[in-house]
Amino acid sequence: MDKLWDMNNKFFRFMAKLADVVQLNLLWLLTSLPIITIGASTTAVYYTVLKVIHNDTGRLGKEFWRGFRENFKMGTALWGLAVLIIGLLVLDLVIVHSFLQNSFLKLIMLTALLVMLIAVLVWIQYGFSYSARFQDPLKTVIRNSLYLMLGDLKNGLLIFAILIGSVILLLGSYGLLLAFLFPTAGIVVSSQVFEKLYKTHLNINETQ
Repeated sequence: MDKLWDMNNKFFRFMAKLADVVQLNLLWLLTSLPIITIGASTTAVYYTVLKVIHNDTGRLGKEFWRGFRENFKMGTALWGLAVLIIGLLVLDLVIVHSFLQNSFLKLIMLTALLVMLIAVLVWIQYGFSYSARFQDPLKTVIRNSLYLMLGDLKNGLLIFAILIGSVILLLGSYGLLLAFLFPTAGIVVSSQVFEKLYKTHLNINETQ
């Protein structure tokens, strides 16, 4: 009976982590409202997930605001770059779909543009995670995140699956309820994938 009420048992630890995810997701929603800050807030979530949820160090609110403040410029720069590229790709998709008459060529070009769009959506997750993990200049973050994504396509597809899975869940019947958990719950999962990549490809064995 004593074990049932032991705050260190698996159930209570799980509920504590779940509460952390909900709190962190609310902070993400709050700081993402200006839209332009989505990059900084997402980077802060990656930072806090690593520090608090995975490694049980620090206080959640304090670590989030620290991550938000320290990664504001980098996260915003990455987000701005991603939005610019995505905007150009979407514009190209509209132009090709609307004006290209050759059906076969249209299919080829639309497919290529969609693949590039997916690649950008996946790459930006690498960028946010990497910038939360390492204090490198923008050029290095872009180069290394691309290297990690292209050098291990299997994990890139896994990150894409996590991203799409999160979107599908949010658009489903319980989307309103799950909005308290996502995207943070997805970041908790994807951050484990990224940590394995860092240890394998960058010879990183210690956490922040």
